[in-house]
Amino acid sequence: MISRSKLKNKTKYKKGFFMKKITIMEASKLMHKSAQFIRIGLQTGRLPFGSAVKVSTRWNYIIYPELFYKYLGISEVQNDE
Repeated sequence: MISRSKLKNKTKYKKGFFMKKITIMEASKLMHKSAQFIRIGLQTGRLPFGSAVKVSTRWNYIIYPELFYKYLGISEVQNDE
């Protein structure tokens, strides 16, 4: 069984498989674009790999790993942390 601490920063993906969540900063580094570029792209629907939702005065973002990596044409990136 997987502990909760090991699931931190992971997203459940298809029948028990977990994939690392992608933050705005990670996406911006992989795309060589600014974080603001990613945020605005998600807000306007121009970037097809995630969503942005405004709750009150604050924006919340989600980047779907499978769609993000497919969009970039790469396989999942592994960090040596």
